[in-house]
Amino acid sequence: MTERKSADWEAIGGMLADLKGASSRVEDIHSESMKITGVAWSGDGLIKAVVGPRGQLLELELDPRLFRKPDSKGLAAAIVATTRAAAEEAMAKGQELMDKALPSDLRLGRIGGMDISKFLTSTDADLREREEKNDG
Repeated sequence: MTERKSADWEAIGGMLADLKGASSRVEDIHSESMKITGVAWSGDGLIKAVVGPRGQLLELELDPRLFRKPDSKGLAAAIVATTRAAAEEAMAKGQELMDKALPSDLRLGRIGGMDISKFLTSTDADLREREEKNDG
């Protein structure tokens, strides 16, 4: 039994060392994460959205050809979809950064029946869709 306990303490010691190494890079990781952007184009290539690391819209480019046939509802939907795609890209880049920074045994995954990484990378639009399904 003594051997088993010492092996467990060695594993815990290794995990603590990994965590200490990752925590010493927190400032660098934060700085890198704040530089993340997501970029997406609409399917027709007429809308470009650039978002920051938290999904906030930084730039929006609208091709003047969009105004030849005004469709405010279609334009609004295309802007939302393009911005959402850019936000998903930014979140994926953030997750990749965290995956590189943390030891594999400390990364978020599944806890119980809940996929924590999916929860953290879901967008506000995902919440709205879920609510509409539950109301419908």
